Amino acid sequence: MQTQTKKIIFIFPYLNVNTTSAERFKSFIIASEENTRVETEVITCDYRVKRSYFSGLSLENIDFFLPKNHQSLTVKFNFIQRIAFWSLNKGLFKLWRAFQLLHLIFYHTDVFYPGDISKYFSKSTKETIVFCSGSHFSLFSAAKSICDTSGYKLVIDYRDPWTFGYQAIDGFAIVQKLKAFFGRKKELIFLESAALVTTVSESLKAFFPAKYQYKIRVISNGSNFTEDEINPNPFPTNFNLVYAGTIYNQQLKEETFFEVFKLFLIGKDNSKIKLQFLGADGNVNLTKLIKKYSLESVTYMSPRLAKADFLNSMNNASAFIHLRFDQNRKVISSKLAEYLNFKKNVILPVSDNGDIAESILENHAGFVCDSYEDIQQTLNLLWEKHQRKESAIVISRNYSGEARDRRQIAKELIEEILLIP
Repeated sequence: MQTQTKKIIFIFPYLNVNTTSAERFKSFIIASEENTRVETEVITCDYRVKRSYFSGLSLENIDFFLPKNHQSLTVKFNFIQRIAFWSLNKGLFKLWRAFQLLHLIFYHTDVFYPGDISKYFSKSTKETIVFCSGSHFSLFSAAKSICDTSGYKLVIDYRDPWTFGYQAIDGFAIVQKLKAFFGRKKELIFLESAALVTTVSESLKAFFPAKYQYKIRVISNGSNFTEDEINPNPFPTNFNLVYAGTIYNQQLKEETFFEVFKLFLIGKDNSKIKLQFLGADGNVNLTKLIKKYSLESVTYMSPRLAKADFLNSMNNASAFIHLRFDQNRKVISSKLAEYLNFKKNVILPVSDNGDIAESILENHAGFVCDSYEDIQQTLNLLWEKHQRKESAIVISRNYSGEARDRRQIAKELIEEILLIP
């Protein structure tokens, strides 16, 4: 076993936002700081944002985190970036998206490119690894420039595909084609240069060329909560069906669940039934669907919650709802890891015939439905159990890797990095 101390430089786009990607970043930093064989340095990029620029990125209810050795680099904007981020802060989201596209066309990289930041680093006498994470894939360029200048090793972490794999959720086909046109050559260079590549699922790993499979490791998302923090209530007062986190328009193309849920409410005490969308109140299409099916009286939509409030709502769920990503079979969201750890049933109203359904079935974690009748029977079954005051907890469950605590997964990643020759 190696005992030599190494240095890890983490380059992330942000830390103090309320999103699961930030929790992933934090878990890596904490695991590195706690490892006595690692010297840790953290770099984040300050884009001077005042608003969320992704549907899943919230600047509300943040548990502030400050690494021990941290630099926040103020990005020096080019002309298009200045207008893009100005439009974002003014709430001009269509203009913001237009200038994101223009930046890709004119600069051949995404709008989050921080420029050449290698000048901020002096060469370390220790063996050093530079670790960066997408989907701000322009950070890969910044990280590689540091490695090229100083002779460091590069590790790149994928949470989403770039040019290999499916297009961004709720993204546009033309943008994906432009990403591939301008980015494929770069991505191949990064894959060739990296000492280690990590991604969140076997499905995403399979998208990469066979030539690089030997250096790719699956580092699953994991749960944000430890076993000590999770205390699921077996007998919630109300019948609480919970959807946690970002909800994408792609997930709302099918209205089957909402149609059936409206029928499910007939003849029942609706005051005891709650449909909760935690962190999804910014989705206009969800609001329209709730109104369309007259579900306002039983529905609660919240912004991203502080950790304590989120934990309370999850502990008091009767069951969890997952919605598939249209026809995409290869998306495995971090919310599923959370659901599994709270030991309640998960309902997938329409099967994705892919990663989500497979995880639910392999973990004996709930119900994968294929028809109106399946959904109706599932809801009625769980409602009747609630009425009989039967425990909502599924007691015997042998979870797969994605349900583990993020912190334990991160510790294993750091050990993997220390083995890089």
